[in-house]
Amino acid sequence: MRRVFGVPDIVGVGRHSQPAPTQPPAPMPKPAVRRPVLSGNIACLTARGICCLYSYLAGWRTGSQPIDSSVPRGHVFRLLKWGFQLLILFIVVSFAGRGYAALAARSQGLLPSDPVASMFPEPQADQLRLRGVNRDTIQPGRNLPGTDLVLVEIRESDAVFAKPGGETAVRRFGDSVKFDGPWANVSGTDYNVSGRIIRVTPGDVHVVSVYSITISDTAPARAPLAMTPGTPYTLVLRARTDAPIRGTTLHYRGRTDNGDARVDGLDGDSWGQFSAMDSIRWSGLLREDLAVSYNMRILFYTDTDIYLGGTVQLTHLP
Repeated sequence: MRRVFGVPDIVGVGRHSQPAPTQPPAPMPKPAVRRPVLSGNIACLTARGICCLYSYLAGWRTGSQPIDSSVPRGHVFRLLKWGFQLLILFIVVSFAGRGYAALAARSQGLLPSDPVASMFPEPQADQLRLRGVNRDTIQPGRNLPGTDLVLVEIRESDAVFAKPGGETAVRRFGDSVKFDGPWANVSGTDYNVSGRIIRVTPGDVHVVSVYSITISDTAPARAPLAMTPGTPYTLVLRARTDAPIRGTTLHYRGRTDNGDARVDGLDGDSWGQFSAMDSIRWSGLLREDLAVSYNMRILFYTDTDIYLGGTVQLTHLP
């Protein structure tokens, strides 16, 4: 056998030798293709656009928003109304496409099998994390609740905000308002706000925002308290079966034989069986310097989880 270039490719000797059969090269593996998943930022921006457009239409129709008087008011409003409906249709289609893409990606192991768990990440054992969407109305001289941003004045359609250091910022309809720092200057808390101005009037400014409050070193205790008037924050809470509902002394025990939700720890309610959309209230201490009051309803529940939505009011105790 002869070797050509070090490879045994000729069998036998002589003029009638035949080349040895060769193995075809192995096919290269195809790179994994990640199916696109619609970013949550698109949905957030779209929701903000709806708020801004709706506020503008409502104000313009009543005459508080300026517009060219030469254009028939009824025709323009009808066109804008159709555009608003098309925007809603776009959102529905976008969310449907997002759900399909998420299912496809989850089937390939590109997303977690429990998407709800990724939306509600578990904080540390002694932490309480509150998240939701709020709408605040601010008058000149008042601050955005829970922050040190003060609305100094309103100049026609402009809102002038100021920080304790003296820095000012001019914001108008549709602009952002953000804050990241301790809630109400209380130590051991972190407050993050990302909002948009949806309306500016001569007497106040309306802000819609997404917020997150993280409170450390919590040890909830039931206590009857006289809560001072404050800003209620909308929120959604999730709890697993036989685990405490964070920020309270309540426990979800799963479904009963008749399909109701079993919640233990409510004073004066030893029965503890609830259906969907039933109300649950709880007041007490999170820490020695923080009191809390929940006013919630059961959104839905399964054998392993319960979801509650409503409002929470925090009060700093001196």
